Amino acid sequence: MVSAETGRVVFEAMPSARFYNPMGVIHGGWIATLLDSCMGCVVQSTLKAAQTYTTIEMKTVFVRAAHAKTGLLRCEGTLLHSGRRVASSEGKVFDGTGRLIAYGSETCLITDLGSRV
Repeated sequence: MVSAETGRVVFEAMPSARFYNPMGVIHGGWIATLLDSCMGCVVQSTLKAAQTYTTIEMKTVFVRAAHAKTGLLRCEGTLLHSGRRVASSEGKVFDGTGRLIAYGSETCLITDLGSRV
């Protein structure tokens, strides 16, 4: 995480060959994890002290492959909606030249700490 404010979070991550899938590109799960972490933290940035969240739905769209040579990736997350029990966010992953690598959206369930869902 490189920056965070209410409703907006930015993560950066360096892809490497250790995250390659059998096709020789960065595994989609690695990029999805980056998006999920960023988009989840966006939701977390809106919560009260006695609240927590869990992802209940996530969508990821892969626009182009990333490689170790792609360099530092930047994931920017923003809040779409924050209600009493449900919050939604979106995220976009860019390479160092600003080209879109992937994007996604996520819906989270908000609960009070100690309560049962």
